[in-house]
Amino acid sequence: MNSRIRNWASSLAIALIALQITALPSSADNQTPTQIADSIPGAGGSEPLRGAVLNGKYYFTAYDPVNGFELRVYDGTNPPSLVQDIATGTTWGSYSVPIVFNDKLYFNATDGTNGNELWVYDDGTGSATMVQNIHPTGSSYPYGFTVFNNKLYFSATNGTDGYELWVYDGTNPATMVQNIHPTQSSSPESFTVFNNKLYFSATNGTDGSELWVYDDGTGLATMVQDIRVGIGGSQPQYLTVFDNKLYFSAYVVATGRELWSYDGTGSATNAKDIKLGSSSSTPQYLTVFNNKLYFAADDGGGQGYELWSYDSTGSVNLVQDINPGSNPSYPSYLGVFEDNLYFAAYDGTNGTELWVYGGTSATVIDINPTGSGIDDMEGPGLQLATTSMGLFFTGSDGTTGFELWSIAPAPAPAATPAPYTGPLLQEFSSRTLDVCTPKSITITGVRLSGVTASVQGKSVTVLENTATKLVLAFPAGLTPAQDVDLVINSSSGTLTHQDAFDIPADTCTADLSKGRWTQLQSDGKTVKMYAKDPIGDGKIQFFVDGEEIAWVNAVDESDPKLSFASSYPYLVRSVELKPGKNRFEIKLDGVRVWRATYVPKG
Repeated sequence: MNSRIRNWASSLAIALIALQITALPSSADNQTPTQIADSIPGAGGSEPLRGAVLNGKYYFTAYDPVNGFELRVYDGTNPPSLVQDIATGTTWGSYSVPIVFNDKLYFNATDGTNGNELWVYDDGTGSATMVQNIHPTGSSYPYGFTVFNNKLYFSATNGTDGYELWVYDGTNPATMVQNIHPTQSSSPESFTVFNNKLYFSATNGTDGSELWVYDDGTGLATMVQDIRVGIGGSQPQYLTVFDNKLYFSAYVVATGRELWSYDGTGSATNAKDIKLGSSSSTPQYLTVFNNKLYFAADDGGGQGYELWSYDSTGSVNLVQDINPGSNPSYPSYLGVFEDNLYFAAYDGTNGTELWVYGGTSATVIDINPTGSGIDDMEGPGLQLATTSMGLFFTGSDGTTGFELWSIAPAPAPAATPAPYTGPLLQEFSSRTLDVCTPKSITITGVRLSGVTASVQGKSVTVLENTATKLVLAFPAGLTPAQDVDLVINSSSGTLTHQDAFDIPADTCTADLSKGRWTQLQSDGKTVKMYAKDPIGDGKIQFFVDGEEIAWVNAVDESDPKLSFASSYPYLVRSVELKPGKNRFEIKLDGVRVWRATYVPKG
């Protein structure tokens, strides 16, 4: 590990924060890692820390020789760039893993004047600012950021009370929730939300580091259980929710450090003594994957420290002896991304590399064929970041130093167009059906497959069904009526077109619908209603919003509103438009033959 990172980590004296895993939607495997950029050309590396995605961009802390460790951003296309030089010059400004809260990015940083404090980056303004100087005469070193009930919780010190639990609501000043250890630090860490409560490890100075819970309803933090009685404490670690229980690693003298669980009531219990007796299996990096709990452990069976699983039945199993024999592979920093479990491990041949496990067997992704592709020292840069933009990690191909790498999300499968389920009937060749003789109509519009139709419970014959035209033949003997529903069944379901047709009461002596059509034209202020009746008999009526405005017999060729085209008479009525919907109807001998609704623009 680069000495720069090692010295920094030591000076902070902050325990590594357990990885919070977010399961992403399933997709096909996409296991090819790529280097985002060689930010510091040559053997030196930018040593990026784990980051977070805000508004479609990946934010993380990394190093360059001009600005030191500062906040960077990667937009998914262009090389990462500096967000802001918080501590001017080579002085290191930003140190922590960021977290998204209230659509902003929170992290700890120093501007070189105020010490290491709580900072926020607003993507809207493009600037980072200090939220609060919690420790005015030094550094509060906030860490362990966790969002719970729309508030940001973390551990920090104000210089008087030691490291305690703090909260920030995004508006008012951050405050200490409770002074758990009044004389020193309670050192809360491993924050995890379970059953709408915040769980963590802490010490009150009497019982040692134990499992604690904070109830936002009561505003109080209390010790769940003194698992290891006395000042030594059980030191709970890697708190993880699985199968409606809280699992963690804890130590007691009788069993050593083993896997424990707590269901939210009563007492926590030893879920499994993996390494029997007082020796420890030391479960680490607890992560949920495929309905099982995965972790690194050593059962003392001669395999060394390897990858294990635990299921809801209480069964624990070695997943794979990655480094065969008694030598350990030290699986670490487990992360779930696109139906795969990723982690760092050493197989004795390839160095410490990225490994992937899909549920059958783990395989190596050898980033650096000549050495270790992943930093083999326990440092913050190794932590895997599973995000919507991909799996991010710190890697090296042996040529460049440790830089930002990623495994991109698998391409989304080509979308299958959804079946058309909107209105099938868009324009009718006629809206009046003859009760005497079977008639057909043509409907233009988008088509569906597997079409059948009916009207008044009687089958309608489909004469033609193309991409743009549907021709239906109606049976004889339909009952005279207005606003008759047409029901069309298709492979996509049933579409009922209400008030689709009128069936006139006719003596069957005249073919009233032959060749007759209507249309509407508008200039935005007025509409012209046209009616054509080549038969020349019948009373034609014009209606606007249900009110009759005129009528005429088509044979009355002396009517001044009658015009001629192609030797056929056209009856025309002009109507001024009013604001809102205008409903127009034309009736022939009392039967509606046309209707339309027009809304003037503007």
